[in-house]
Amino acid sequence: MHYFELCGIVEMLEKEGIGPILAGLKADYSAPVEFPDKVTVRTTVSRLGNSSFDMDYTVTSESKGDKEVAKARIFCVIYDYNEGKPTQIPEAIKKRVLEIETLTN
Repeated sequence: MHYFELCGIVEMLEKEGIGPILAGLKADYSAPVEFPDKVTVRTTVSRLGNSSFDMDYTVTSESKGDKEVAKARIFCVIYDYNEGKPTQIPEAIKKRVLEIETLTN
């Protein structure tokens, strides 16, 4: 959610009724995490299309020396909830995502 706030998707959803809808999810777990471990989740947009995008997640475990314990990818579509159909990602959102990705890589 923090990423969506940073790039303006949350605001767009609240103002215009246009936002992401989850189209798919793939997760691979490589090691168990036990309570009360602390995990870090790193997020990046790995693909940005006309009306869809993919986000990659890497999860590391503090108790395992910050070793990777899981990877995931979600597939999202920008959806106009008022019209009930997919819509193009606004250029302002694409621009902000590219800015965020440039800063974090």
